Amino acid sequence: MKNIKKLLLIISVLTCMIALASCGDSRNDKTSYTYSESELVTSVSQDISAIKEFTDQQIDGIIQDCGSFKSKKVLKEAMESWKTAKKDAGNIIEVYKDDAGAMQYKLTTKDDEVIIKVKIKCEKRDVITNYTFGIVNDTLDVKEITYEAQFTMGETLTKAALNTLMGISTVILVLAFLSIVISLFRFINRTQKKKAGQNNGLEKTVIQISEKEEIAETEDNTELIAVITAAIASMEQTSTDGFVVRSVRKVPNSKWKKA
Repeated sequence: MKNIKKLLLIISVLTCMIALASCGDSRNDKTSYTYSESELVTSVSQDISAIKEFTDQQIDGIIQDCGSFKSKKVLKEAMESWKTAKKDAGNIIEVYKDDAGAMQYKLTTKDDEVIIKVKIKCEKRDVITNYTFGIVNDTLDVKEITYEAQFTMGETLTKAALNTLMGISTVILVLAFLSIVISLFRFINRTQKKKAGQNNGLEKTVIQISEKEEIAETEDNTELIAVITAAIASMEQTSTDGFVVRSVRKVPNSKWKKA
């Protein structure tokens, strides 16, 4: 919390300095308001000097303290941008200066905004920071701060090549996985056919057993009919040509008891 208060105090001082810009060295080319170039450059220089002293833990603390507060959005995004650039560039050594010892910068105006671009020398590589000023709540203030680590052409090409290689490798791995999955479909078809064959074989077996039972039952009835026919003919003292037993049906025992 102390870190964020410190940085907010610095930004507040910078805001006051910017608000006094109309007192001298005022410009309004391509903008609808007047501003002091020297005041803006001084505020940027002081802000970079303050950020230079922050450790990684302090930067994380500022980002965490800002949270989701809308009023601290610019500060939070600036710290996140510097944290990302610092991973590639290292700590700040100094800003580049001209022969007179003043900070080198480039001032441009775009869409009613004043942008100051500064090149910073760091441990591993240079960093370009852009401070965008504009009217916020009727006051000239900082609207955006970005930091971008600078890579050589060789590093950029190497990074692009690695990204391309990673993308191609990912595509190849996905295609290989899909080809393996597709190749497994034939085993699924074989299993289904095998199960279907087993089911057909089972059905045939059941049908054969049923047919055999029907045949056995028919043979048993035929013999029984012949015996009954002979018994009736003997009782009636006649031949078996005079009548025909067409079917034999089992009668429950209870009916015989009633008879």
